[in-house]
Amino acid sequence: MRKNEQENKYEVYRHRQNELTLDDYLALDRTTLSIERTHLSYMRTVISMIVAAITLWKILGGIEGYVCAGILLISSLYFGIRGRHICSRMRKNIAFGEDETEENGI
Repeated sequence: MRKNEQENKYEVYRHRQNELTLDDYLALDRTTLSIERTHLSYMRTVISMIVAAITLWKILGGIEGYVCAGILLISSLYFGIRGRHICSRMRKNIAFGEDETEENGI
């Protein structure tokens, strides 16, 4: 695709951005729900890893239990922070789009 054709596509999109239809509003709702579902799946994974860490710590005992539990706890902390970051970034993108429509009086 040539650069001019691509710019024309974006220009058409900019003009249609002020004309939100019911489909657009429903798409925003679906996207919001999918972001919440993604966030909940990250939190579910974090809780599962914490439970697995505690279980391994209790079952194995000794240094092996501490090492396995530590690795799982560090991993769960990483996944929790990453999930929070990804979902908050998606929410900001959606909120940014909604702010533009509110400014245009839609």
